[in-house]
Amino acid sequence: MAFVKDALSIISGLEKLSRHEKLSGSFGLCAEKLEANAHYKSLTLKDGAAEKVKEFFFEPSADKRNFFPKLRSMKNVDYTASGTETPSIDANLSNTLKKFFKEEGMLTLSLYCSKLSDQWVELFSSWQNLNFIILRDFFSEHIFQLLEKVLRQESLLKLGVHRDGFGIKGLDLFNRFLEQKQFLSLLFLCNAEDMKRRIMGEHNLEKFAGSIIKWMHKVQLHDASFEYLGRVDENTIQFQKKNLIVSYIDNGAREELNEELNEEFMARVEQSEIRFL
Repeated sequence: MAFVKDALSIISGLEKLSRHEKLSGSFGLCAEKLEANAHYKSLTLKDGAAEKVKEFFFEPSADKRNFFPKLRSMKNVDYTASGTETPSIDANLSNTLKKFFKEEGMLTLSLYCSKLSDQWVELFSSWQNLNFIILRDFFSEHIFQLLEKVLRQESLLKLGVHRDGFGIKGLDLFNRFLEQKQFLSLLFLCNAEDMKRRIMGEHNLEKFAGSIIKWMHKVQLHDASFEYLGRVDENTIQFQKKNLIVSYIDNGAREELNEELNEEFMARVEQSEIRFL
């Protein structure tokens, strides 16, 4: 049962568990419980010092009263800076982080600004089991240095990118993450058209097996050479070409829509994915 919970905790940090809830036995029951109580703990680092720790449910509108540590999906470190200068590292931060890292959940670093120094890069890259990085600001040389160091650790499961402007250097790094066996998901909350073109131009897609690229908007990822697989659930339609699965997701889709590929569904697509088998 512990293995099931650990596996689902990783999945819940990557995607919703609604599909897994439909499975029979302990896996489905555990998925249902995690989905209903999934939450994360967040430690804010502002101007070099630990500011506050808060917990949040993924579904804030739900009626929740207790945060159960065993059902925590992630523990986030949110880095930000208010001034124009890169902040120095507070002397008490090390002890705060050691205590925070003992908490349950997948370790996530969310960079709200890219004002880093060599010391910050060394600190962040020294963290064991850093599984998820979210880049919310523009790419700087220190961001590239951090990604290079984390790449060598081979521990990252997911990378989220909120801004374009990563260039060829960024594309090369993204590809190298996708090639790593432990890496699961590359998430874009920006256009990232260059990434689409880069992937479509690759001749050896097998090296990306087991990973997925997601765009949090509609991106045309298939062409006439893909086979239409139909509607795999009420929110998703899929296409396949050899070892590629393309998914389009509309979270507001209605069950009564038929199995045919229709313009109404495609017009409402909120998320586009490429999965490498």
